[in-house]
Amino acid sequence: SVSIISVPFISQLDEEYLQRISTGKPIVVLEEHGKRGGLGSAFLEKFNELGIRADITHIAASQEEISLTGSQDYLREMNGISTKNIVAVFR
Repeated sequence: SVSIISVPFISQLDEEYLQRISTGKPIVVLEEHGKRGGLGSAFLEKFNELGIRADITHIAASQEEISLTGSQDYLREMNGISTKNIVAVFR
C-alpha cells in the first residue's frame, strides 16, 4: 500500500508521525525543489535526531537548468522529476 502526504511547511515536522511511518517499509520523498535544504533533507535530519533508521529514497529537482521557464510539465521534465523519470527510479 502507498500513503501520500502533503507537507506545506518543513520547519516543524511531526515527530510522532515520522515515528509511525518508520515501519521498515521504504519511504519516498518527492519534491519539486532541489535536494539541499528541502523536505528530504529535513526528513533525513529529523530521522537522524530521533535515532530512526529508515530506507528513504529522495527524488528532487536537479536544478541544473534553474533559469528555464515554461509549463510545469516542461520544467518537471527538464529537472528530472517527470512521471517517466520518477517511475524509472523504481525499475
